[in-house]
Amino acid sequence: MQVSSMSLLFLTSSFVLQVHGNTKAPLLQFRRQPAPESVKVFAFCQMEPSSDLAADLPSIRGSVLFSQRYPGGRLKADINLAGFALTRVQPLCAIHVHQYGVLNGSCPSTGPHYNPHHVNHPLHPGDFNNFRVRNGKIVEHLRNLRASLFGPESILGRAVVIHEKEDDLGLGGDEESVKNGNAGRKLACCTIAVSNGDLWRQMVPNQ
Repeated sequence: MQVSSMSLLFLTSSFVLQVHGNTKAPLLQFRRQPAPESVKVFAFCQMEPSSDLAADLPSIRGSVLFSQRYPGGRLKADINLAGFALTRVQPLCAIHVHQYGVLNGSCPSTGPHYNPHHVNHPLHPGDFNNFRVRNGKIVEHLRNLRASLFGPESILGRAVVIHEKEDDLGLGGDEESVKNGNAGRKLACCTIAVSNGDLWRQMVPNQ
């Protein structure tokens, strides 16, 4: 996404010329301009079960919302997923950003982890890692993710994937561990798309 020069004025300081007392001596004052709302980018991802989901796996549905104020700013995410099995033991499940958007509802079509810097897992920008399932749901608000909605490494158009297992965080001692954390099959997925921000403001007020 390109940001106009007018939208980036908040990165500079404005000069205000003031009259000082009776001498009318000019006084230069620096004033920090707030980030304009027009710069903020919102994104939305509608999570759906994989079209080839095995019968023994849960059907996960829900949403993942994103918000970022400006290039280099903190990326926030709001995760609201349901459909996990109601079990006494509350498991951990991994969530990652994958290379490609979803094709024909098939989560395997999303490819490997998005890894623009060719580093080992869990250092990929979309390695959101593990989330506790509580009462059949994952509800989390994340405030400082490594990924971005801006620039050549934007995650827009890529996929968020929820896996069946816990991420071993690259400590599993095998090749798959440093690729994907041995997080298992892809339960559900969605393609990250730009949104107008209405749902974010509704679901995540005062953020």
